[in-house]
Amino acid sequence: MRRSHLLLLSVAFVMYLTYCLAIASTRAPWYDEGFIVNPSYSWITTGRPGVSIIDDTGSFIPTTKPVSMRGIRERIYLEMPVYIVALGAWLKVFGFGLLTSRIFTIFCGAIVLLAWYYVVRWLTNDATVALVTFALLAMDYGFVLRASEARMDTLSAAFGFGGLAVYLCLRTRSFSWAVFLSHLCVSVSAFTHPNGGILAWGGLIFLTLYYDLRSVRFRHVAIAVTPYLIGAGCWGLYIAQDVESFKSQFLVNMMHGGRTQTFNAPWSTIQREIEIRYLGVLGGLGAASALSKARLVIVMVYFAGVIGVLTTKPLRQHKGYRALLILTGIYFMLLAFSDGRKSQCYVGHVIPLYSALAASFIVWLWRNQGQTIRAVVAVVVLALAAVHAGGVAYHVRKDAYHKTYLPAISFLKQNVRDQQLIIGPGVLGFGLAYAPNLIDDFRLGKLSGKAPEWIVIDDWYKDWFLGLKASEPETYQFVLNRLENQYHPIYDNGFTTYRKNAASLAVQ
Repeated sequence: MRRSHLLLLSVAFVMYLTYCLAIASTRAPWYDEGFIVNPSYSWITTGRPGVSIIDDTGSFIPTTKPVSMRGIRERIYLEMPVYIVALGAWLKVFGFGLLTSRIFTIFCGAIVLLAWYYVVRWLTNDATVALVTFALLAMDYGFVLRASEARMDTLSAAFGFGGLAVYLCLRTRSFSWAVFLSHLCVSVSAFTHPNGGILAWGGLIFLTLYYDLRSVRFRHVAIAVTPYLIGAGCWGLYIAQDVESFKSQFLVNMMHGGRTQTFNAPWSTIQREIEIRYLGVLGGLGAASALSKARLVIVMVYFAGVIGVLTTKPLRQHKGYRALLILTGIYFMLLAFSDGRKSQCYVGHVIPLYSALAASFIVWLWRNQGQTIRAVVAVVVLALAAVHAGGVAYHVRKDAYHKTYLPAISFLKQNVRDQQLIIGPGVLGFGLAYAPNLIDDFRLGKLSGKAPEWIVIDDWYKDWFLGLKASEPETYQFVLNRLENQYHPIYDNGFTTYRKNAASLAVQ
């Protein structure tokens, strides 16, 4: 590797770390983070991998029919087990905290960058395309945002793209080992998050058939299946410890937000995929601020990369670039039909593919067109970089972690006694170390019958209240009555804190 190439890679990697740490240290925790990190913390402190703070008398989402979550405080089945174990080990070594949990994800994102760099370089046989892909991905606002939050998706992507890299690296040295180790990685990806595993499995099967169909024998099919059977067996042993809890948790999660109802109207599914995930989540379409809408530049550049490679004959006829095109199509379709919710959390699995196609077209234009086109390409790339940087700067300037979250935690620590019950969002667990007197219950005690001393409301709880209004109107009225007549607001800085009326002593 030339020294200049290595230097540029290092600069892009430093930018990735800078962007990720900037967001991770200034963005306030959001609902999923508080919920998802809890089992790992509970596992290393109590030996029970459950959501220790959640109210288990009702579903973790609003539902039209009552659903008990008994057992979720001891064992969680909403998450696949790999992330719980991996993050738990990380926290055991480096200590508990929001930033510590997010740094683990940043580390996983770095693995995605390196694995995808190898895949693109192998497929295109072009170090410059791989370098530009690495740089585009390293500074992509959507990828950085997902790689700097405490969720399992980036770990799943690291194993998924790692599986593709392992296969391409070993396929000519030992085909059997290439099959086993690559599918082992994809299996771990699936048992980190099913969506990531589905995408990686589809990509790996395609690469195997695309490059090595004639080498595949029945024994290789058996070798490929083995890691999934091992993973399923281990998962089954864990499920056997509380089958009823698994059924209630898993079924509610599967039905949440129409997740599995994607085949009822296929064309509508594809349309929603483009409108919600790409134009909405990635492109900021429909957002209130002009800065958010500027993210449409990102989607336009990535879609231009797809069209550019597809319509440029030398690229389209190249086996490696054609493989990138087909991989992108596979990932697009699998994600569209495996996730009816169109969640923002899964874009980290597809952004690498679009960055590779955009990089391929950018490099081709730079090499084969005149100065005018080069100038246009330079302007577009600079505009893209500015939009990415603007997204990061938005979080740094807002600094919700220091301006909103930490003051709320400080207020609670100063005024709440250990025996006093708090009902509030799970994100408070980062500041309160998932204290025993903290319960995450957006129904505010309707099902449990508990009347806490303190209630804390954030924007996520307000969204849950709207969900209650639609699916649990009786509970919604209970929530309104409780807040309006039984409690009074005593602190408001993004986290509105209420205290029970009967305990209206002045807060010192």
